[in-house]
Amino acid sequence: MSGQGFIERGKATSWLIVATFLTIFIVGIGTYEDYDIFGDAAVERISGFITYEYINDLLFHREVPVISARNLPELPEWRDRQYGMFFQLPIIFIEDLKGFKTSFYKSLINRHLYCFIIYFIALICFYFTLKEILANKLIALAGVLMEHLHYNLYAQSITNIKDGLFVSIYIIACFFMIKLMKNRENNIYLLLFALFTALATTIRFYGVILIPTYITYAIVEDIVFLKSNNDIKSWLNPRLKRGLTTNFSLVWLIIIFCAIYYIVMPVYWLNPGETLLYTINSALNFPNWNDTMEFMGKVGKWEDMPWYYLPVYMLLTIPVYTIIAFLIGTILIIFNTFKGRKFENFVRYRFLWVYMGLFFILFIFQIVFHIKIYGRWRHMYILYPAFVVIAAAGIQMLQEIVANSKVAQKSKYILFIIPLLMSLGFLGSIARMIKNHPYEQAMYNIIGMKYGAENNRAGHGRKEIYSYMLKHDNSEKLKVKFEPVGLVSLNSKALKRITWVINDYDYLFVDYRNIIGNTYQVPGYSEIYTLWQDGYKLASLYKKNP
Repeated sequence: MSGQGFIERGKATSWLIVATFLTIFIVGIGTYEDYDIFGDAAVERISGFITYEYINDLLFHREVPVISARNLPELPEWRDRQYGMFFQLPIIFIEDLKGFKTSFYKSLINRHLYCFIIYFIALICFYFTLKEILANKLIALAGVLMEHLHYNLYAQSITNIKDGLFVSIYIIACFFMIKLMKNRENNIYLLLFALFTALATTIRFYGVILIPTYITYAIVEDIVFLKSNNDIKSWLNPRLKRGLTTNFSLVWLIIIFCAIYYIVMPVYWLNPGETLLYTINSALNFPNWNDTMEFMGKVGKWEDMPWYYLPVYMLLTIPVYTIIAFLIGTILIIFNTFKGRKFENFVRYRFLWVYMGLFFILFIFQIVFHIKIYGRWRHMYILYPAFVVIAAAGIQMLQEIVANSKVAQKSKYILFIIPLLMSLGFLGSIARMIKNHPYEQAMYNIIGMKYGAENNRAGHGRKEIYSYMLKHDNSEKLKVKFEPVGLVSLNSKALKRITWVINDYDYLFVDYRNIIGNTYQVPGYSEIYTLWQDGYKLASLYKKNP
């Protein structure tokens, strides 16, 4: 795939790519502290403490007094034991070295920076993945921007050390998967692929899908190679010695993956069988979560949600230009594969078909088996990197059609239409993200602004709401209605002025969870400050009437 019509102008293209990544890095480093801290962050920190204490006790017979004093459950009995803490343990280790003197708030904010740095590395890997597949730097850069400018996922990649971090590690694993597919004799790529796939799987078990994906690809490639002519064989690494050696490497891949997964998941050390079953059940059912959610103007539990919950939320939240590019990509990949020499075309587009499989298999699996997800579709963000790869291919293929058209032969200006439209789309997303910062996680696209904007905006604005309260009320102590997440939303200085109470409070925070529309009355209290987004309330502060 040449990317005809997207002309790479040597150093200018390289400088554009460098400038784009540098801008993303500077903006991320400068804004990661702006985002709210969510309740899951505190729970994940507890999970990290439990795992850290378990390792210290089992391997080093060392007690960690600060953690022991919390009387936390043992790891084998902990409800979230299925989630690996590999990426959190270094943070806790540093806290331990400092005597756990880092404030609770600061330790959680530091996780924002940590997640962003890993996310940035993942974006670089995503660029090189796209470059490997599509062989065009500008198309690869466009793909990176489509990945980066998904408002919700970008914010989650900073604030969510589970779902956001999972996508980042998954992207890195996919990069090494493509490198290994192109260089199957390279043991370094095999090791790195197994490593990052195992690490992704510790966060969300869905990551394991990359192992059967690669094995299927390798077997199919070997079969195709045996039945191909010399021209096609030249596309399939003709230097590779196929047969027993390559097949045995697949066994090694499974062994290395399982070994790494076992080593970095301490909960498996003593009872692997039972823990594996618990992990799979949790991945499919989320038994520890049975709360309510909003969807299309109604409130209900997951069992009440229709089969189209996932596709609707994707339609409402992914930037529209990316959705259009994805649809074009899907159609053109299928059309270009099955026209003319189908066998040769399938080999030519084989990596795109890998990503088509990664997207559609998981997408259909979730719908058919009604796998529980909540908080919009963050548990299925694993779909988005493949979505973007297909979208980037769609842009490239469409541009090639335009470049080869009779209209383009008469006027070269037609070649600038698609790049111009994509650039306008990117600029529109950037403008909206700036306008709505730091609440990108609550944003909808232009379709969602009209049809879905009242759904699932809960959980945002605590930092701003409570800061407003502290700034405009000079009382030494403020009685605020207790809410667990409020405890992690402010620094220790601010919390000293707040007394959390159950009854007779002066202020209460409302995040419009399970509230449809903007009308909400609290008897005896008045709404004094509200955050708005796209005509809907994100959060409000209510004060007791005199």
